[in-house]
Amino acid sequence: MPKFYKKINELNIADHLPCPQAWTTNFLFANGNVTCCTQNSTSLGNLENNSLEEIWNSKPAQRIRANMLAGDYLAAGCDAECPFLRGSYKPVTSPPPIEELIPPDIDIPEEDNEYSRNAIQILDSYLNRKTVCSGLPLFIDIFWLEKCNAACIQCNQNHNSSLLISNNLISKIFEISKHSNFLRFQGGEVFADPNFYPFLLELSKLSTNKHLIIYIITNGVFLNDRILDHISDNATNFKILLSIDAVNKNTFEYIRKNLKFDRIVSVIQKLSKIAHEKNLDIVLNYCVMKSNLDELMDACSFSKKYDLPINFAAIQGNFGFENFFYDQSMHAIAVQKLLAAQKFANTINIKHSGFEGILNRISNATPGSEYSLRNSKLNPTLK
Repeated sequence: MPKFYKKINELNIADHLPCPQAWTTNFLFANGNVTCCTQNSTSLGNLENNSLEEIWNSKPAQRIRANMLAGDYLAAGCDAECPFLRGSYKPVTSPPPIEELIPPDIDIPEEDNEYSRNAIQILDSYLNRKTVCSGLPLFIDIFWLEKCNAACIQCNQNHNSSLLISNNLISKIFEISKHSNFLRFQGGEVFADPNFYPFLLELSKLSTNKHLIIYIITNGVFLNDRILDHISDNATNFKILLSIDAVNKNTFEYIRKNLKFDRIVSVIQKLSKIAHEKNLDIVLNYCVMKSNLDELMDACSFSKKYDLPINFAAIQGNFGFENFFYDQSMHAIAVQKLLAAQKFANTINIKHSGFEGILNRISNATPGSEYSLRNSKLNPTLK
């Protein structure tokens, strides 16, 4: 099936186009606030009070697209640490690999139906650099709740928060699903809400959009046999990003506090079986930080053992004790370890992503860079 990014690459124009998020994506926070991306701070409106159509081409949405077309991502409200910018507000001369972008590649089917007509309109709006888009977003990123059963050391969310998506927003998600390729659910931990699994059952039952993929970010603890059976029975309609951050028990339980390594391994074993028997799309996500930098090769071997793809994600945020991008003294050794792990991953022939983006982030964090100067205010080690 034709794909959004693949088509752009075939036209050989990817180097001249802005980040696609403002043309393909909306991020819905649990309180109803909408931005174009998890890493953009400009509010486009609130879905509790506005329709998606009003939000999609609101004045702020049009300004963001115009700023991105002009290469001014700072004015657009973007965080330079995002996978597209890779730590710098400088013009992007070469787009990142598809695997490193926030949305997966999007279906552009050739048959005539509601979804395909919408997808073609979005592609046309992006290719023709329109600030007012035809169609509606194809990737909806949904922050379901802030509550979580874990207390990971690189996370600053309030996991005791009562913030939870409303029934009004849930009813709108059912409508949004008719024209979307992906609904991605994250938190917190989405399965910490006992109503999330029944919602999934209802969504699977009611959806008439054969192109809809339910994309879930989870730590895996709540994936019991009942939930796994549902995922298995509908495997081609799901994508799972399983956050692990370490593959050795002591490191795992240090980083992912309140979680038990043995429990997660048992879930990974079951998910691996579903992946190979039912074609479930699952990726292990490993957030690279100081505490696990020495174990990158172990993570590659873990990926090989369970025959699952692994993504190495760059740590983000003001966690000076873990964020090696903020510590110039760590850069040379980090590059050495990353290159060695990348070579090892290729040698053992695992499917992996993220090394290129992290290495670019380090190069963009050199002394005097925009990224470095911005963060020196937060981290004295950069001064």
